[in-house]
Amino acid sequence: MRPEDAARPRRIAGLDGLRAIAVVLVIAFHAFPGAVPGGFVGVDVFFVISGFLITGLLLQRPVQGAALRGFWVRRARRLLPALLLVLVAATAVAGMIGGDVLVGIGWQLLGGLTFSFNWLAIANGADYFAATSPELFRNLWSLAIEEQFYLVWPFAVIGVVALLRAGRARTAVALVAAAGLCSAAAMALAWAPGTDPTTVYYGTATHGFGLLCGAALAVRRAAVPVPAVARRPLLRRVAAGTAGAAALAAIVAAGFLLREDDPATYRGGLFGVAVATTVLIAAITAEPRLGALLDARPLRAVGVRSYGLYLWHWPILVLLAAALGPGATERRLPIGVVAVVLTAICAAASYRWLEEPVRRLGVRGALRGAGAGLVRGSAGERLALTASIVVAGVLGAGSVAAVASAPTASEAQAAVERGLAALSTPEPEASAARTPAADASPAPEATGPTAAAPPPTAAAEPQPPPPPPGDVVTAIGDSVMLAAAPELQAELPGIVVDATVSRQPREGPGIVEALAASGRLRPYVVIDLGTNGDFPDWVLQDMVDLAGPDRHVVFVTVAGPMEWTANVNARIARVAAANPGVQVADWEAAIDGHADLLASDGIHPGPSAGGIYADAVAAALGRAAGG
Repeated sequence: MRPEDAARPRRIAGLDGLRAIAVVLVIAFHAFPGAVPGGFVGVDVFFVISGFLITGLLLQRPVQGAALRGFWVRRARRLLPALLLVLVAATAVAGMIGGDVLVGIGWQLLGGLTFSFNWLAIANGADYFAATSPELFRNLWSLAIEEQFYLVWPFAVIGVVALLRAGRARTAVALVAAAGLCSAAAMALAWAPGTDPTTVYYGTATHGFGLLCGAALAVRRAAVPVPAVARRPLLRRVAAGTAGAAALAAIVAAGFLLREDDPATYRGGLFGVAVATTVLIAAITAEPRLGALLDARPLRAVGVRSYGLYLWHWPILVLLAAALGPGATERRLPIGVVAVVLTAICAAASYRWLEEPVRRLGVRGALRGAGAGLVRGSAGERLALTASIVVAGVLGAGSVAAVASAPTASEAQAAVERGLAALSTPEPEASAARTPAADASPAPEATGPTAAAPPPTAAAEPQPPPPPPGDVVTAIGDSVMLAAAPELQAELPGIVVDATVSRQPREGPGIVEALAASGRLRPYVVIDLGTNGDFPDWVLQDMVDLAGPDRHVVFVTVAGPMEWTANVNARIARVAAANPGVQVADWEAAIDGHADLLASDGIHPGPSAGGIYADAVAAALGRAAGG
C-alpha cells in the first residue's frame, strides 16, 4: 500500500516483496471471505514498512523549514493523484448504480480527501468488519492513520535527532519502542469482549504501534548502521536469515489463524504481527539473500503497484456487489475473481499513466507533458489524451451528480428506524387487541332450519398450537428483530422487545441475567442474536441456564449473506438438541425464496418479511407452550 519515497538514497531489496505479501493478504480477506480470515493483518505489515521508511527519510535530512515542506509535498504528490482518481471514478460509477451504495458518500469523500476517514467512520457508527451495506471507501481508514502519522511524526523526530547527536541512541530507540508498546496496550485495554471492535481498530492511538515499531527500527539503524556484507560474520547472517524466515512464516500464519472477533487479535495478535514484520525488515537489511528471495520478479511487480491495488480493490468489490443486488452473495467466488482482475487492470493503468509520471515529473511537469502530447504527439497519442480528458470530465460530472442524489438512509436503516418508531409508540389496550385466546374461541353454533351442516372431511389437518399471549413474552435481539418489531407487536400484543443495532452475541448472557435479576424476564424468552458475528456454543447455553428451568427459551436462526450464518445456525441446532425445552424459530428457512422482501443488504426484513418473521416466532412459541 505504501510505496517508497522517490527521494530515498537507495532501494532496500525485499520490501517490495513484503508489500506484495501484505496486499495479497488484504485483498484475499476482502474478496474471498473465509479463505484468509486474518488477512486484515496485511495492513499492519504496511504500517511497519511505512514507519521504517518515513523515519529513515526524516533522519537523513534536517526536519525543519523547506526540508519539512518538501517532505510533505513529496508525500502529497505520491499519494493524492491515485487517491483522487479512485474517489472520482468510484463515486461516478456508484451514482450510475444508485441506492444504498451512495449512503454516506459525502462524509466518506470528506474523510478520504482530508485523511480523517477513520475518525469520521467512528463518528458515523461505521463497522470495519460488517459484511453488508459497507462504505464505498472503507479501506481509506488505514491511509488516514498513516497520513496523520506523517503530519505529526516529523516533529517527534526532532527530539530523536537531538538524542542521537547527544550520543543517547539507546534512549531514543527505547522511547520510540515504548510509544509503540503504549499504543498496543491501549488497544488491548480499550477492546472489550462482545463489543464492536471498530473504535479501537480505527483509532490512531490504539492502532499506531505498527508505524512506531518501524520507526524504532529506523532509529536503531541510524544509530548503528548495518555494516557492508563483506564485513558481516557468516553466523550472524545465517541467524538473521533464520529469524527473518521465521518472522515471515509468523505473518502468513497470522493471516490464517487470527479472527476479527478473537480476543487474541486485539490483545497482542496484531502487535505480534507488527513485531514479526519489524524482525523481518531487520533481517533483510542484514542478510541480502533473504531480500533477494522476497524480491522475485512477480512479487516485486505486485509490490511496486501495491498502493493502487489497495486503493482500487475495495471500491470495486462493493460496486460489483451493489450492481448485482442481494443475489450477489451466492456468487462470492466469481465476484471475487472478477474484482481481482479489474483491480489489477486499474492499478496497472494508474501506475503507468498517472502515478509514475507525477512521481517523476511532478504535477505541473506531468500536465506540461500531457499538453505537449496533445499539440505535438502522434495521432494515436492525441486521441488517447483527448479520450482521457473526456472520460475525466464525465467521471467528474458523474461524481458530483452522485453526491447530490445520494439517499440519506439505506433500506436496512429505514427498516430499523421503522422498528424503533414502533417500539416508541404505546401499544393499544390489550382488551382491544387481537389475542390468541379470542381468536381460538369457538363461534356460536348456528340453529334453526337454515343451519347448514359442515361439509364432511376425510381427515382434519392437525392445527399448530397457538402461541402464548404476548404479555408473557420477552424478546431479545439485534437489528433484525428490531426491523420486525412492528409485526411482532401485531402478532403478539403486549410483547416486550429488547433489540438494538449492532448488538453482539456475547452480550446476550449479561442481558438475560440482568432482566432475570430485576424480575423483568417473562416466562417465554425469544433470543435472536448472531447477525453481527459468530460465537462459541457456551454463549447460547449460558442464556438457557440463566433463563432458568421455569422459562421457555426460543432461539431464532440467522438469515443473510454473512460468512458465519451456517456456523451460528449449527450452534443453535446443537444447543436446542441438548436442551429439550428449547425451541427454534427457523427464520432462515421461513425467508428462503423470499429475498425480494428483504432490504437490499439481504438481511433486514421489510413489512412483508417482518410478517414471516413474526409467524416463525409465534409458531415456535406455540410449540414451547404446547410442549
